[in-house]
Amino acid sequence: MGTAITSQLSLTRALTLLSFLFLPTVALANVNFTVKSGVVFPDKKVELLWNSYIPSYMDKFFSPEYAKVDLQVSAQCQEHIYSWIHELLLFKENPQRTKTWALHMIDSWGKTPEGILSGHVNSLGAFDECVELRGALSNIKSSEFQGLYCTTYIVTGSTSSLSGNGTLNKLDYSSEHAVSMGTLDEIMQGIPSSIANCFPSSCSQDEVQMLLTNYFLWSNITSDYDVIPSVGNCVTDSVPELTPGVVVMITILSMLGLVCIVATVVETWEEYRGKRTRESVSNVGIAKQSLLAFSFVKNTKALLSSAPGQDTMTCFYGLRFLSMAWIILMHTNSMFSDYVTWNMVDIQLMYKQNWSTLIIKNGLVSVDTFFTMSGLLVTYNLLKSLEKSKGRFNLGLHYLHRYLRLTPAYAFIIGCLATILPYLSSGPNWYIVNMWSVNCQRNWWHNLLYINNLIDYGNDFSKNGMCAGVSWYLSADMQLFLLAPIFVYPLWRWDRLGKLLLGVATLGSILTPGILAYVDHLTPTLISSRGDSARTTKLLYFAPWSRAGPYFVGMWTGYLLFKTTGGTTFKLPKRIIAASWLISTSTALAVVLGISSYFDPAYNIPLVGGAFYAGLHRFVWGLVVSWVIVACIKGYAGWVNEFLSWNLFGPLSRLTFCMYLASYFIQMAFHLRLRQPLYYDTYMVINLFFAHLLMSILISYICTVSMEVPFLRLDKLFLGRFSTTPRRPEDPTEPATPQQSNV
Repeated sequence: MGTAITSQLSLTRALTLLSFLFLPTVALANVNFTVKSGVVFPDKKVELLWNSYIPSYMDKFFSPEYAKVDLQVSAQCQEHIYSWIHELLLFKENPQRTKTWALHMIDSWGKTPEGILSGHVNSLGAFDECVELRGALSNIKSSEFQGLYCTTYIVTGSTSSLSGNGTLNKLDYSSEHAVSMGTLDEIMQGIPSSIANCFPSSCSQDEVQMLLTNYFLWSNITSDYDVIPSVGNCVTDSVPELTPGVVVMITILSMLGLVCIVATVVETWEEYRGKRTRESVSNVGIAKQSLLAFSFVKNTKALLSSAPGQDTMTCFYGLRFLSMAWIILMHTNSMFSDYVTWNMVDIQLMYKQNWSTLIIKNGLVSVDTFFTMSGLLVTYNLLKSLEKSKGRFNLGLHYLHRYLRLTPAYAFIIGCLATILPYLSSGPNWYIVNMWSVNCQRNWWHNLLYINNLIDYGNDFSKNGMCAGVSWYLSADMQLFLLAPIFVYPLWRWDRLGKLLLGVATLGSILTPGILAYVDHLTPTLISSRGDSARTTKLLYFAPWSRAGPYFVGMWTGYLLFKTTGGTTFKLPKRIIAASWLISTSTALAVVLGISSYFDPAYNIPLVGGAFYAGLHRFVWGLVVSWVIVACIKGYAGWVNEFLSWNLFGPLSRLTFCMYLASYFIQMAFHLRLRQPLYYDTYMVINLFFAHLLMSILISYICTVSMEVPFLRLDKLFLGRFSTTPRRPEDPTEPATPQQSNV
């Protein structure tokens, strides 16, 4: 959920909440009214209206008895609360005289949600109605206040005897799903329940916590129902002042935009006058070349170019874009379980009952496709460079190229997350964006040193967390990139020694995650509803030693392609080709779908079987991807190669670096600003996927032509002359360079 509160809601707790927190209130029927001064309500319906406005568990809060209680808050907060209580008590007697702000304040509270046993336990209230209201006790300006929207989590006590092995566990709660009460209890573990509140802004978040805690104690709710309130966050609609960091970031982006516009105008004007229609870049001065590197026209042409460069592996086009689309689809799906959703329980049931959803849920191996391609390209290009230069190799320049090619666009996005993003929207859960911002302000240097995947940030994201969580991949890939020459140079210089070193490393990359999963009893892959997901993420998902398997497979494949380039080649019989495709397809399906039972909360994952899967599945996936690449390059792929090499995939594949960095935050921003929970089903996921994919393409286009490509051109302009790595001068965006493979 991304919140500081991680209350556990079992089935017993859900039944407890049903009995008091979400006790159904009386719905209005055929009563037309508007909340404004002078409206007349029928006297016989006043009680009906009261029951509709006031949540059942807060009825005593707005009572004459509670109006006499010392609230233990500041004088102004207490005065405004008493005034609010007075206005609502007045509503019982004469609705005509009640001030509208008091009605809006209570009307915006979370009310009865439907489908609690489906996981709808987050009542978000009316966010905008709360934060937009304005109230005052008199005409004195100092007494004015606005709505303070708070999210309060209901933290439940210990599990009661109802969750034991009695007859309740044998009952089915739904004829549709036919899930036992015991299974339902397992599924609902970890779903935080929350209710939205609205208070005067004169009260602080701590005072709201004090108000609710004291009220729960005073009204015996805590003792009767074994629950306590925990206020997670409170916000108003006041726009915070721009910080110096925000001003600096806006200035930098404005200057970048201005440079891009000037460069575009200069290039367009010169082409219009016919001066540089086909003029060689070498005839233009360094300063002008540097400026023109930021031209939208020039960079868009390079981006949209469908002509592959010399020695370009065109099948990478489709592999890169389709893998990126798979990642976006997976993230689209995971957002429903990570954030507030109407039917949280159904999400888990779908994984249990519909194996086909694992194509989405277990799409984590899509990242291993990129690891495989990266290892292949690094090895292939380095071997070619060593062969061409007769072993001369500038290791420092090799690393510098990599850093300068990745970091500028990456740094811009981190800067936006740290400064600008919190100002762009609002919503019930938008405060999580503020947590991102704080974490990026605190830990940005971890990212720029590419070590953030190795840092233990703890489990409380609100206090300390990774900046741009998806950037773990860039760090893991960079760390493997730094190690690659240790294996590549021996492969070129001492063939047998190189093979031995790479073989030992490959074996270690298989054993390490398997042993970790076995010793620490970890789930073999990320399953959010199972086990210690935070520890699994750290040891098996982020750590480079657990992700090196497909990277090393890619290195072996790059070595094979290098050895079979030119005069040396190999031919495979048709039966071997057919068998290879059959085996690779079956293996890919087994990796993705073979652990469907692991997603069943009631299934006990075997320790040995889980360890085998943890150690082998990424390595095996790398083998599958490598076969596809080799088959495409060597002419054994037929229509598969034609599809993956489709010209349309060329431009789209060049966007994947920025797409990877931006898409996740586009998706999260969508969910965090939602005013009400979405209903999860496959149709909703597919619709949102295409919307997010299109938005990601548009945003990444802007990022690519204004940040990524210009700095690639500058790198080539100033450092390219010192490089021994093969380069294509006509297009720095081609994905066949190792620097462009890691997205």
